[in-house]
Amino acid sequence: MRLLTVCTHNRTRSVLMAGLLWKQLNAAGLDAVVESGGFGPPQAPATPETLQLLMKAGVDATRHSSRRASAEMVRAADLVLTAERQHVVRLVAEEGGDFRRIFTLPEFCQRLDTLGTARFSGLDAALEVLNDGRARGMAYLQADVPEVFDPTGGPDAEWKAAFANISEWCMPVGQFLIRMLCQ
Repeated sequence: MRLLTVCTHNRTRSVLMAGLLWKQLNAAGLDAVVESGGFGPPQAPATPETLQLLMKAGVDATRHSSRRASAEMVRAADLVLTAERQHVVRLVAEEGGDFRRIFTLPEFCQRLDTLGTARFSGLDAALEVLNDGRARGMAYLQADVPEVFDPTGGPDAEWKAAFANISEWCMPVGQFLIRMLCQ
């Protein structure tokens, strides 16, 4: 399983998502590859706030270095989770990503609710159900698709709220992926 998380600069939201999902999958003993990327300049460290929040959660991201979400990374991923709708569209349009495999993190979490406890023969079968009724193309940008708030530059309260939301969304996503990998 290859998982890719994406945000604008790959210094905050995608790093938080990747760290929390990696921790959950690793704790389950799964050999999953969790990467992150963005659209900003490469080789920048994660923000100090990101490092601090992840450290408190038991994840060391001090070696993180931002990188561009390349076409190779996007195409190799079984699932791509982004922070914003525009990231989804951009990965499809610019990097040739498969729309059926690319969601905002809260959108994916929200759509997981429709699955309930259903069993699937694999991720592709689950993705087919998860994509049912999903807006496509330019309609996707105008649809009511939830996004991850960017706390960068904001006060501590915004960071704590963003981290709490990301943590809350990552939990069912991680559980779903564990269920998919352990079938």
